[in-house]
Amino acid sequence: MKNNISRVALITIALLMIPFVFQWPWGVIDFLLMGTLIFGIGSLVTYAATKVKNTKQRIVVIVGLLVLFFVLWAQMAVGLVGKMILGAECVIQRGLPEVINCADEVRQL
Repeated sequence: MKNNISRVALITIALLMIPFVFQWPWGVIDFLLMGTLIFGIGSLVTYAATKVKNTKQRIVVIVGLLVLFFVLWAQMAVGLVGKMILGAECVIQRGLPEVINCADEVRQL
């Protein structure tokens, strides 16, 4: 288990070097959040891969963790979940023809 944690830590460090290479404007909080997210999900995937014995259950758990990672990542990056909910509310409240105007309001948020 100790060996697996060190592998996840090394992968996390390598992935956190990507913004330096491409010169993305990340702050300290961005690195802490993504480092925690990558290390946490990576540790959970490693744990699930070693502890869940049934292959189908292992695949479901790992895919679920990866989906969780991507949803959290998208939410932190662009607030995707909130915009999707606001967009759906625009359609419900204003009807389909006014969706374009409502989408402009969502972009301003």
